[in-house]
Amino acid sequence: IAPSGGGVPWNVCCSAVTNVVFDKSFAAYRPSQCACWFSGFMSLETVEGLTHLDTSEATSFASMFFVCQSLTSLDLSGFDTAKVKNMTKMFHGCVKLKTIYASGGFVTDQVTNGYDMFFCCYVLKGEKGTDYEGAQYDIYNRFRATYARIDGKGGLPGYFTRAAIAGGYAAW
Repeated sequence: IAPSGGGVPWNVCCSAVTNVVFDKSFAAYRPSQCACWFSGFMSLETVEGLTHLDTSEATSFASMFFVCQSLTSLDLSGFDTAKVKNMTKMFHGCVKLKTIYASGGFVTDQVTNGYDMFFCCYVLKGEKGTDYEGAQYDIYNRFRATYARIDGKGGLPGYFTRAAIAGGYAAW
């Protein structure tokens, strides 16, 4: 699903949407980008089944959850971001977002643009306690993709929490 004119076809009704569900039928779908998918969904409270979405071919997540002001948590543990180059403003304005669950598949090795990825994510907190406000000393990086990692991985701060899986936690 490619955006046209800066948006996606379903965002014309975005102000009323409170819940989005990805079911098993999405397992075969491999989007080339996920930019702006939920941009402006200010009432969106939950996104279920993202583990059914194969992101292995996606190259952009720019503004994917931009200004999703009602989201409190996201499970991105199924995301494969190895080919993603753009994460600009991915969570920008998610003012109630407290927890982002992730696994070892969420990497930023190819990201060349991660500007303002976490801007205004005031209550976001990683697994080991790294939080948005506490990262103020790192003014250059605290908004950027630099913090898009599981908190404490390699002894580094991050805003993500390891996703729980059957019998333990997702691998680093």
